[in-house]
Amino acid sequence: MKSNEQVFQKVPAVIDQVCAEGLMATNRFVPVPPWESLLQGEWESDAWLLVEVEAGAPVGWCRLFSTGIPGEWELGIGLLSSYRNRGRGSRMIRQALRWARHRGAQRVILFTRCDNQRAIHVFEKCGFLPMDCEQGWLEMVCSLSAGEALCQTGTMPQAGISIH
Repeated sequence: MKSNEQVFQKVPAVIDQVCAEGLMATNRFVPVPPWESLLQGEWESDAWLLVEVEAGAPVGWCRLFSTGIPGEWELGIGLLSSYRNRGRGSRMIRQALRWARHRGAQRVILFTRCDNQRAIHVFEKCGFLPMDCEQGWLEMVCSLSAGEALCQTGTMPQAGISIH
C-alpha cells in the first residue's frame, strides 16, 4: 500500500480531471489556502478531507471547509467518472456530515451546477435541500439539526484516506 503522502500528492491531478469535465466552478484545480494546508498534511480545525482510494490511487475526494460563519461548513466532492454510481459519493458525504455534526456544525452548504441532475439527486438523498439557482449554480443546504437520521452520532469519522 502506498503511503498517505504519496496518495495526497496525486489528489490535485484527480481534481484536475474532474474539473476538466466542466462540472466544477473552474476547468482546473486552483488550490485555495485550506486546500494547500490539507495537501501538505497540515490538518487544521477549520478543514477536513477524505480521499477515496482504489488500488493505491486516489479516485475521489470529499472536503469540508469552514465558511467563517459560526456553525456553517461548505462541502465539496468529486469522483472520477468511472467510479460514480457506486454509492461512494453518498458514503463520503455522510461521513462528512457526521464529522461536521461532531464539530458542532448546524448546517452544511454546497454549490453544484443547476443542470447536474445526477449530483443534485445524490445531495438530496443525503439530506441537502435546493435553495437558490443563480447564474447556473445551485446552492444546497443540509440542516444538521433537522437531519438527525442522516447525520447520526457515533464515532467521529477521521479525515484521511478511505480505501475500498
